Amino acid sequence: MHYGVFLNINSCNMRKISHFQSNEPPLESLLRNLRYNKAISYIRNRAKLADIGCGYYGELLKRVHKIISLGDGYDLSVSNVPKFNKIKLIRSDLNKNKFGKPGFYTCVTSLAVIEHVNNPNKFIRRISTILKKNGILIITTPHIRSQPILEFLSRRLGLISKDEIDDHKNYYTKESLLNLITKNNFKILKLTTFELGLNLFCVASKK
Repeated sequence: MHYGVFLNINSCNMRKISHFQSNEPPLESLLRNLRYNKAISYIRNRAKLADIGCGYYGELLKRVHKIISLGDGYDLSVSNVPKFNKIKLIRSDLNKNKFGKPGFYTCVTSLAVIEHVNNPNKFIRRISTILKKNGILIITTPHIRSQPILEFLSRRLGLISKDEIDDHKNYYTKESLLNLITKNNFKILKLTTFELGLNLFCVASKK
């Protein structure tokens, strides 16, 4: 059986702003907090952290600023409001795969992002490039079974962002996410589901 990535590409839909830059529907904050709580427990003290797809305000970086040595956030658009001295938000088109500093970071987070990128393989390959050896990658992404539920919650009920869900280009199974991560020089440390099995959570170490 082939466990490939399920593609749901809308070539006419090109996002222009980062997540959280506009007003959030009611469920967005809850779902975001669940992602953050899963990820934070795997971020090591004194980590040099890159958050790829950090959102407009770099909220995850702000939450962990006390335990990291520095944090760089990358997204399509970012706030110019001053942050903690150790945190920088950097405007970057993630689809161009030029974010980050090669061999610099000890941890990379990318939460609810990979489903939005045009070329997931190049995206993960770039993350591998910017991580040090044995550096940690933390990813969340919707499971393929969540697609009809997310579309219903966004398009019919307005409880989550319709723009965000319409921008999804990829959905994954455990097997397809595992294959994507491991073929790009990573060893899987943890791969599980959360949010009632509708989302995938992956922690991997760069070989």
